[in-house]
Amino acid sequence: MLGKILVTPVNLLLLDEPTNHLDMDACDALLAAIDNFNGSVVLVTHNEMFLHALAQRLIVLQDDRIEMFEGGYQHFLDKVGWRDEGLKTSRPPVQDQPAPARPRITKKERKRLRGELLNERSRVLKPLEKRLASVENKIEALEKKLAALNREMLEASHARDGIRIGELGKTIHSVQGEIDNCFEPLESITLTIERQQADFQKRLEALK
Repeated sequence: MLGKILVTPVNLLLLDEPTNHLDMDACDALLAAIDNFNGSVVLVTHNEMFLHALAQRLIVLQDDRIEMFEGGYQHFLDKVGWRDEGLKTSRPPVQDQPAPARPRITKKERKRLRGELLNERSRVLKPLEKRLASVENKIEALEKKLAALNREMLEASHARDGIRIGELGKTIHSVQGEIDNCFEPLESITLTIERQQADFQKRLEALK
């Protein structure tokens, strides 16, 4: 059924956090694929780079309400913005003003600036991606260890080895605690990468 779905032509995509655990190159490829998709896309995401690049209409959930916003993500930030959930305050709407004229730059200068920005993005994101990969590898190794311990626990249960069951129970609890402790840095690093990607994407867009 999955294969049949994948090869069936469609004109609507429903995507729920499609960038989770993707690296920078995979995110860029996915962004290009969605941008070239000849149809409509309903996207749930915290990735601001994707919102800036793709969103044309927003369904915003805040202040215990659901609101429709006609326009792109930057327009939403300028006109409404996110409100602090603790203070429940709103930012006053910004009146439409003509954008200030930017100085024109040559094609050669734009290419140079783009190259410098891409190099900076690589310097900033590569260490973060290495840290993310390290945490993911640690979680994977611990999960394999936990699976092996669970198999041993099953064998000990069948053998009615009470001493071994007690030892394994303590070890399993310890390993599960290590796995749980890994998810907070995993989420933190992932969010940092997504924010940095969004920032660099905005700066790249500004060079067009």
